[in-house]
Amino acid sequence: MAESEGRAVTYASIARALPEIEAITSRANGPGGFPTVLSEIVDGLVSTCRDAGLLRDIAALLTERYPPSAEASARLISFAQFHEAPDREAYLQRIDPDLATAVRRIWNQPHPSLKPGSRRRGRGATK
Repeated sequence: MAESEGRAVTYASIARALPEIEAITSRANGPGGFPTVLSEIVDGLVSTCRDAGLLRDIAALLTERYPPSAEASARLISFAQFHEAPDREAYLQRIDPDLATAVRRIWNQPHPSLKPGSRRRGRGATK
């Protein structure tokens, strides 16, 4: 119960703050300022939040209120899927390599070829 209440409070706080943030950044930087700030907010969320449900809820909120935020919503969904995945490594192998690299760096997930005892071969290397 406490977790779902925490999620609801966090979601409500974000939903309430976004219009204010949009108004402030638009006044200060013009209409192009909000997407940059929104991207930074999403970066903060994906690097600190492990709650896949909350990430999905915020992605839906962004899609509903800010249709141009599709990229930010997709990033939130990707991180939600990572946290839900029963086999995170298999999930990382299936997604865009750049996104997989970001997930690995943020959540300290080593690449399987870099784990101790594995050997990474360069281009043209033979057995």
